[in-house]
Amino acid sequence: MNAILLAIVLAAPVAASKPAPSAPLTDAQIHSTIAAYLGSIDTPIPAERWAELGPRAEAELASIALGSELPTRRAKAVDGLAAISPKSAPAIFTRLATDDSAPINVRYAAVRGLGHVTPAAQITAALQPILEKSTDIRLRAKAGEELAKRNPGEGCQVLRTQVAREAAEVRAQFDRAREGCLGR
Repeated sequence: MNAILLAIVLAAPVAASKPAPSAPLTDAQIHSTIAAYLGSIDTPIPAERWAELGPRAEAELASIALGSELPTRRAKAVDGLAAISPKSAPAIFTRLATDDSAPINVRYAAVRGLGHVTPAAQITAALQPILEKSTDIRLRAKAGEELAKRNPGEGCQVLRTQVAREAAEVRAQFDRAREGCLGR
């Protein structure tokens, strides 16, 4: 008898145990979810959660990222855009990353976002100008890190060339990026 019950349980379709797909979010739900995510203090929002908002969240997130809200909210909006990965994201991230008047955490998030959304074939062209020309060493180092991660061959060569140009006292800033190039 137990063997028959076990066979029935094991033969049950796997799909029956999956939850039913949820209904699409309304615009109001998307707006309130964005507000909640941007307002989180101690809890990072995983990319999967941002991605669940879908393309309808793009306009609001872009407006916040490019706007004048608090830098922490703008940086989180950049992270949300990177997770959603709309076609407009690379242009927005490039604009933010190269804007010397933007807060550093917004610019840093934009460089990280560029590394995420830019196609591998275009990553060097997108990040090399930041690596070579940014006035902030942290952004140059982050651009190098993203290059090493996404395009280890060409990116590591570009990184090595830039590190050789840097003053000796700031080269340690590139350690994380250079670790991604070890053995390459």
